[in-house]
Amino acid sequence: MKILKLIAILCIVLVVIGAGAYLYSKLAARSTGVLKLNVGDEFIILLSSNRTTGYQWQIDRPLDGNKIKQAGLVYVPQKTDLVGSGGKEEWKFKARGTGKSKISFKYVRPWEKSVPPADKKVFDVEIL
Repeated sequence: MKILKLIAILCIVLVVIGAGAYLYSKLAARSTGVLKLNVGDEFIILLSSNRTTGYQWQIDRPLDGNKIKQAGLVYVPQKTDLVGSGGKEEWKFKARGTGKSKISFKYVRPWEKSVPPADKKVFDVEIL
């Protein structure tokens, strides 16, 4: 009976690891290389952020709507009791049409119009 439980736990762990690797490759984009997707794929770009400082990520250039559509944005604060701690912005997109495109972000305080962004990120996307 103990061996069956051990085998079941091992199978669950392998499934979770496999699913995690697959989702990471599809969801977590990096600022290096090209994120390759298929038409219809949804993907998430995670960006470190600290909204308590007033900063937030914004799309720097309009998206090519024929290729990429923004499908959502969620801010996820760190799970801590520390005041002023940061979190992540989860930008959700959907691949709409084949081709290459870029997603450009700037990290700004929205009310500081004449101040350059504190950071910028550009993600290359290729949709097959």
